[in-house]
Amino acid sequence: SDIVADDRSEMISYFLISLCVLLSFFNARSQNQCTPSVTSTASTCVSGIPTQCNSLVSNYQSASFPNNVSQDIDSALLLYSKYRVVTCSPLASLYVCLALFPLCSPQPSSPALGARPPCGSLCRAAVSDCQDKLSSALAQLDEKCLFSNCAQFPDTNCISLDSPQLANYSLSTTPTHVATSTTQETYAAANGSCPRKDRTYFTQQEKTFALGWVAFFSSICFLSTLITILTFLLNPSRFEYPWRPVVYLALCFMVHAFGYFLAMTVGRNQLTCPGNNFVQTSATWTWGFAPCIVVFVLLYYTMMASFLWWLSLTFGWFLTTVYRWSNEAISRLAPLFHITAWVLPLVMTVLLLGNKVISADELTAVCFVVMETDTKSSYYGLMLGVILPLLLFLLTGIFFLVAGFISVLRIRGLMRLGGKKMEMDRLEKLMIRIGVFVTIYIGPATVMIGCYIYELTSKPGWKSTADTTCTNCQGPNTPVFMTRVFMFLLIGTLTGVWIWSRKTLQSWISIPSNLTNLASKLKIHLSSESMEKNMVV
Repeated sequence: SDIVADDRSEMISYFLISLCVLLSFFNARSQNQCTPSVTSTASTCVSGIPTQCNSLVSNYQSASFPNNVSQDIDSALLLYSKYRVVTCSPLASLYVCLALFPLCSPQPSSPALGARPPCGSLCRAAVSDCQDKLSSALAQLDEKCLFSNCAQFPDTNCISLDSPQLANYSLSTTPTHVATSTTQETYAAANGSCPRKDRTYFTQQEKTFALGWVAFFSSICFLSTLITILTFLLNPSRFEYPWRPVVYLALCFMVHAFGYFLAMTVGRNQLTCPGNNFVQTSATWTWGFAPCIVVFVLLYYTMMASFLWWLSLTFGWFLTTVYRWSNEAISRLAPLFHITAWVLPLVMTVLLLGNKVISADELTAVCFVVMETDTKSSYYGLMLGVILPLLLFLLTGIFFLVAGFISVLRIRGLMRLGGKKMEMDRLEKLMIRIGVFVTIYIGPATVMIGCYIYELTSKPGWKSTADTTCTNCQGPNTPVFMTRVFMFLLIGTLTGVWIWSRKTLQSWISIPSNLTNLASKLKIHLSSESMEKNMVV
């Protein structure tokens, strides 16, 4: 056993020594790769910039040499012949030009003061756009660490996206090779802007208005649904099946409104830009994404659950009117309703989280399935994860309702022929209540789905707020997104229509008397227990 122990110790020692040597090798290699080869500060302005570069920046006719990347114009042109294959985005092409050929503006006192390399923020933004290539092509040609060492570029006296030299530069061009569902990182915030300015579609005024809009209607929805749930707790017998799903509808919308409250409490920056990185599809998740994920789960899960509870309501109505099921018979299906309405949305939520199609909504500062112009996964996520399920649930519920109404109309005709006026009046009141409740759900739900379809089909043609060159391009229609939020919260607010009756008023008025009766019963119970104890003694 001692020999075996010695052999194991020797093997572990060899393994640790080999690991240390290997790590030292890679550490030395990475340090050698990313160490600037040129440190001279006596630079001058030299002409001869490639035409592909000087057309990108205003007054870009000469470059500063030597610089921290190349010694002279010839070596820079040789490097450019290698780096010019980097076409993952227009921003990366701009960055390569400025890194190899730093903009030079001669000044009488010192030509070196006119050197303008790219800023570190511009480097990080370009690296983000080309993240999926860093492990393959760029790893072979990035001998100057342009895409692996942004620390070599300054943060002052440099070219950034806010520099006047880039006033006429447009970032709206579609990349030749788009980073998709590989190991793409979240977009680095350039120049303190999150999201990056070339991916910003709404003004600050629109975002501020959206925040107030969401806060106002979320508060109304929360209060309305809270009253519905409290009314149910006061008198549960009023909400028997098939009308019991109204209570769970109210619960879903109350939690949905709470999701918006949570997003506003966390704040826009912490939720949508953790670590100054805008949350987007296929991002590498960290603990900073936890608030974003929690808000998404609250909003998406409750949205799908509310549609399924509405579908359960219409199915119960269908069984009652068409097949004459009693309340007791429908109540036996309650486990099926609960499993469908609570478990299916959970499965859908996990699938979307697993496929990383969650993004930050720039306008409302929440996390949801947001359409992005450069990833197919966000397109399929919005189509298959939101639009199609909502359409399926809505159309199925409409089918149940239409079939139920046809049956009710037939029953009403038979009652009229039979002279049953009292029963017919009760049926008409029930039809009116169901009709109003169903209409206030179908109308806003249809409009909300239409707004999602608008986002899916129109966003690829939107113009960012940073694009000043495209005169015919259009930005997003902000009222459409305001309408989408309003319509869904309106459904939750109007769930209270079901309890707007004299019985509800009587239930709330009777609260003091009920509490008094409860206190007297409790007092009698306690006194009887004390008497029994005294008798035992």
